[in-house]
Amino acid sequence: MKLSGEQREVERQHREVERQHREVERRHREVERQHREVERRHREVERRHREVERRHREVERQHREVERRHCEVERQHHTGGGSGMQGKSKEDEILAILRTVDDPELPTVSVYDLGMVHEIKIVLNNVAITMVPTFAGCPALDFIEKDVKEAVEALDWVDGCQVEFSFQLRWTTDSITDKGRENLKKLGIAAPPETYQPGDSWTVSCPYCDSAYTSMENVFGPTACRSILYCMECRNPFEAMKPVVEYSIS
Repeated sequence: MKLSGEQREVERQHREVERQHREVERRHREVERQHREVERRHREVERRHREVERRHREVERQHREVERRHCEVERQHHTGGGSGMQGKSKEDEILAILRTVDDPELPTVSVYDLGMVHEIKIVLNNVAITMVPTFAGCPALDFIEKDVKEAVEALDWVDGCQVEFSFQLRWTTDSITDKGRENLKKLGIAAPPETYQPGDSWTVSCPYCDSAYTSMENVFGPTACRSILYCMECRNPFEAMKPVVEYSIS
């Protein structure tokens, strides 16, 4: 049966529409493929970033070990084999050792740089160290006590070291040293905001890209002292230390 010119034109247009539809589908599949490739590359970049961070932490650990050994060699040099301190004071020597004792939950951040060391008392060759916990219910306190005690008692002149935590003293995030803040950032953990008033909402810049375009995801993080935030610039979740400041009730 012969088709009229109008019917042939309709069929031609129908085939053209189908061709365009197939082309749209082809482009859509191509866009999806490119999107998957971008995601794959993004995951690869993240994997490499984590690997670089891991290697960086390992280098820092080795660096701290070199520092510890250097302190030990220097101590032996100044004591002349244990007969008495001639260079650094005993307290300075202990502080140097405490700078090498990391918080178990924050590798590369020492208990000293977290501001946990409150007082050191030395009577003859016995040492008593008073520390302030970051949070009263911190599960790492027993490990910190053990690590500090072992590190100090490794000094030749120390007969014994007693470590106690004072719950009458209030730890604040202002106690974190500049080096502590820097090392937190290297771990992908943002330091707490420096200007914070109790009751205010808070946020911090991303430790990965320094963007201030971040939002609070969950105030309850993996530990009592941390929260989880999200960076909308580099699209990475990250942790931040919760701000703890001195305040008074009037």
